[in-house]
Amino acid sequence: MAASRLTRQEALDRYARALGGSPSSRQRIAAAQRWLIDGGPLTREGLTAWAERLLGEYKPTTVAWYLGCVMGLCKACRLTYPGVSVRLDLTPANVVTAGPQFVSRLVRSAIASAPPRQLGWLALSTIYGCRAGELVAWRREYLAGDRVWIQAEKDSRSRWYWCPPAVARALGRALWQPVDDTVVYDGWGELLAAAGQARHRGTAWHSIRHGLVRAMEDAGIPDAAARRFLRWRSGEDPRDRIRRLYVEQVTGELGEDGRVQAVGAEVGGLKDIDQEVWAKHPYLGLWTGQGGVGDGR
Repeated sequence: MAASRLTRQEALDRYARALGGSPSSRQRIAAAQRWLIDGGPLTREGLTAWAERLLGEYKPTTVAWYLGCVMGLCKACRLTYPGVSVRLDLTPANVVTAGPQFVSRLVRSAIASAPPRQLGWLALSTIYGCRAGELVAWRREYLAGDRVWIQAEKDSRSRWYWCPPAVARALGRALWQPVDDTVVYDGWGELLAAAGQARHRGTAWHSIRHGLVRAMEDAGIPDAAARRFLRWRSGEDPRDRIRRLYVEQVTGELGEDGRVQAVGAEVGGLKDIDQEVWAKHPYLGLWTGQGGVGDGR
């Protein structure tokens, strides 16, 4: 942002004012901030290089959304958007998902030998369907006892979840220092290499999310429950909105003595909110030692 003589925060503040508190403003500001941190110079070459890195992790439609956020930031700061020299094919394409046997092998290998941070990323990905950007954004303070916060990206909804003890142990091992998207992208390849798996073009962390959606459907988890669990806003039932505002996002409860108690699975009912998912979650058993879909047990 040197050309505009604005600090990073000043640029984000202008973008926030331009968005005017729209429902997706938090996600769009986060996307713009991501570019400011690791996107490089505001030139056609710099923006193209960043878009090409994103294409290694996301679908073209998602990359186009990120670039739209950068364009909005430029407009808010009265800067010229340089465009990109990469063609984004926005037509529907074949999606490569991570099958159950693949996920099972990856989890077993990671539990045995993966570095703590990569193990945590895999836990977030296989249990909560985290996107790569959500892995980048995750912080140690998002784990609070038997609760875990997922800071959603794009137009999805952030929320608290119940965190199974085995998953909490995996998340608690890492230091969780801030990283950029390149580190998360490379972490995917390192996990594959450790498990003896080849890395195919077009596969990344999102492949696990795609596979989780399919495995949930095969397990008989209702669509509405899966949408809520995977943080999609589309098709949100009004009752889900009430639950999100008054249960899922509650962080404490005043007790009889007037002190604030942490809201956990028993107090806030976070486990009960997603009971239809937890009862049949296809990958939970891989972390608890009870086996899961594709585990061959």
